[in-house]
Amino acid sequence: MRNDANLPTTRRSKLARGECRDCGYDLAGLPSGGRCPECGIAIPLSAGRYAALDDNIVLAPTSYLRILALGSVGLAIFGAAGLWLGLLSIRAPSRLTLIAAAVFCGWAASVWVVCMPKRSQLSPRGGDPEGKVSRWAARISQAAWPVGMGLIYLAEHVSFQIIVSGGIPGAEVQAIRIGGWVCIAAGLVGLVPLCMHLASIAEWAGCGDMGERLRAASFGLVIGPPVVLAAMIAGPKAFAMVIIGCFAGFILLASVGVTVAGVLQMASISLWALNNSANTIDRDRRVNERRKREAEEMADRSAKVSAISPLGHNSRPSKPAAAPKPSPNGPKR
Repeated sequence: MRNDANLPTTRRSKLARGECRDCGYDLAGLPSGGRCPECGIAIPLSAGRYAALDDNIVLAPTSYLRILALGSVGLAIFGAAGLWLGLLSIRAPSRLTLIAAAVFCGWAASVWVVCMPKRSQLSPRGGDPEGKVSRWAARISQAAWPVGMGLIYLAEHVSFQIIVSGGIPGAEVQAIRIGGWVCIAAGLVGLVPLCMHLASIAEWAGCGDMGERLRAASFGLVIGPPVVLAAMIAGPKAFAMVIIGCFAGFILLASVGVTVAGVLQMASISLWALNNSANTIDRDRRVNERRKREAEEMADRSAKVSAISPLGHNSRPSKPAAAPKPSPNGPKR
């Protein structure tokens, strides 16, 4: 297998100019996800932005791409449904909160699948040591969403039962409610390592712009919550803090929106990579079959030529000896 560091500089410059990495054909104006019209190789989502010449998501094992596509689609579906149900039930917890907890279980499972080690031609058995911490941080933190929603539902249910029986909810109910909100805050902060991991996959797929947006969103998710919390604690009397809190809240909402859009685009990328991987495998199979036929035809022609000329087709037969010229005076007596 070739290493990216050992490849000629001219091929690296082709990618930088947006040209095909194999034949140098100009890919400008061609649709993303298509194929080079000259040699048939897959065009990345952003032409010329391969993370490595021989390490692109479309060249990953098909089994890995299927699992990644399943997890990415799950992120899109469960993420959108969980966000909608969470916003509906957050002001007045009800059975929707319990349904949201079940939906977030699917979200956590999808995060677990997407955050598996990347498998590529450079590391076919998996292994991503530089992203191991972010992957496990995302897996553990996103499991806090269903726990938090479940604790909030439990607190409201226990409080309702106590009130119905004529009692007053005590500190234990408040502790359960606070525990639920702490878990939700942990899940929100845990979107940061998830964004970092999704950004690495996007850059691996050649979509550098999406990777940059996700990394920027991760900083917004880090800065936004503490600033908003500080503004809420300061109260309306601290006017400057309120303004800063509103600005941080806007950044937080924008970061969440970018994250949701990134999750949806990740599902599209994974499906695109799976389709192009299948097309690439089929193209390579046809190319190998054609080369095999050409080699067999060449061998047959060589055998026929050798059969016609016993001395070999590269050898020239020697010239026959010239007959002696008759003497002008006639034969000697």
